[in-house]
Order: sequence, then C-alpha cells, then structure tokens
Amino acid sequence: MVQKNKPNGPLTGWIEAGSELIAEQLSGVTEQINRQLDAQKKSFDELQQRGVRMDAHLRSSLSPSAVFANMEQLVKTSPLWSFVPSFTAKRDKREQQLDVLSAKVDVLVEQVALLAAKQAQEKAKAKQEAEASAKVKTKDVVEKVDSAVTAAKSASAETPEKPSRRPSTRKKTATSTPGARPRSVSSVRPKAR
Repeated sequence: MVQKNKPNGPLTGWIEAGSELIAEQLSGVTEQINRQLDAQKKSFDELQQRGVRMDAHLRSSLSPSAVFANMEQLVKTSPLWSFVPSFTAKRDKREQQLDVLSAKVDVLVEQVALLAAKQAQEKAKAKQEAEASAKVKTKDVVEKVDSAVTAAKSASAETPEKPSRRPSTRKKTATSTPGARPRSVSSVRPKAR
C-alpha cells in the first residue's frame, strides 16, 4: 500500500537525491571491484597453467635419465672423447659368445633327451628279457621240486618213520670249562649252608 500522506518537504527531496547518488556510486564501485576480482582470477589461472607447464618441463629436463643423456651428449662432443676406447665392440663380442653358448646348450639338451629315450628303451628291453628268463627259471625250479617230491615219496614208502623225541622243557646253561657236563637249571633252590 502506498502512503498518501507524504511530506513534500525540501529536506526529504535532498535526502532522496543524495541516497540515489550514493547508491549509483556504490554500484559503480562494486562493478569495478568485480572486474578487478575477475581479472585477478584470470591472471591466477594463467599463472597456474604456466606453472604446470614449467613444472612438467623442469621434471623432464631434470630427470636423471635426461641429465645423464645431456651429460653423455656433452662428453661425446668434446675432442677428448676420441681418445676413450669404445666398449661397444666388447658388448657385441659378448653377445656373440652368449649366442654360441645358447646354441651349444640347446644341442646338449637335445642329446640328453635322446639319451634318456635310448636308456628307457634299453630298460624296457631288459625288463622283457628278465621276465622271459624268470619264466624259464620258474619252470626249471618247478620241475626240480616235483622230482624231489616224487623221490621223497618213494623213499618214505620204503623206510618207516621213527617217532620223534620230545624236546626238553628245562633250560640248559653253557659250560665254562671244556669237558664239563652241562647242568640243567631248575626252579629248585640250592641247599642252605
């Protein structure tokens, strides 16, 4: 609702005009501050991007491999480098020796495999021969046992068997003197003296 009783005095007009003037100036200052803040933010972002690029560049240029490569390049460009002997010939010679040794090892592995196969074949053949000879031996043993059994039967039919003697239940001690009779050990106690 709008007030109908407004004082229209000169003082209120001046106050309204002054407040509008102050509000305009405040909005102008606020816009300038916002522009300055945006400009500072942009400059900080640009600095951050440049810093990231510089950091990556420094990391790549100061890494141990890069430093070593740079130092190697500097040394090779110096005139004294021609007096230093080359080590690549030794490396190539070692690689050739390793290749020769590798080939020899491969040949040895193949020979060992062939020898193992030959030994396995010989073992199988020996096993077959052993089984065959074992069959022949068992036949011979069976024939000998059969002949011994038949001979024993014929001998037992001719001679009567003697009754066997029962073994003694007493323990006997060994004699310490030659010619002495062995004494039997019994559970009887010796006589008291």
